[in-house]
Amino acid sequence: MHQDDNLEILLNQMQKFRWEILGLAETHSTEYGEFAIGGYKILSSGNLSVHRKGVGMILNKVAQSALLGYNPISPRIISARFQTKTGAITIIQVYPPNTADNETCVYELYDQLQRETDKTPKNDILIIMGDLNAKVESNDSGWETVMGKYGLGESNARGEKLFTFCACSVQQT
Repeated sequence: MHQDDNLEILLNQMQKFRWEILGLAETHSTEYGEFAIGGYKILSSGNLSVHRKGVGMILNKVAQSALLGYNPISPRIISARFQTKTGAITIIQVYPPNTADNETCVYELYDQLQRETDKTPKNDILIIMGDLNAKVESNDSGWETVMGKYGLGESNARGEKLFTFCACSVQQT
């Protein structure tokens, strides 16, 4: 989003495909909070000092009217809660560290993500989405409760961390 015209392209795609909510990862934004553009609301959790990291959500008018609240947690996590006809939904947009970052950053992110999922009301539908920076293989052996057969190649260490996080979350419900 930091580059010219990227936001306009995203807004055009949202309208074309009739998306109500679009999650953003690696926005390179320094914005923190919410702002409006062309009838859309953008929720942002950027890196205040430099154009790196950053997550957000773009909401159309339908999603804006359903928004109960949001929480810009860090430049890597933002959550929002929506009221639907069938109940509440909490969406957490996440952008974990990539392979250039050290493992301590990854563990801190997943700890922070776990704290946020723990805060989610038990009756909410929980959606965790984003660029998870993990390779997930198609062999689900041992991970059947948390994944299908839609991976590619072989899992990496970040993929194993994602599997573990998901498996622990499934056990808690």
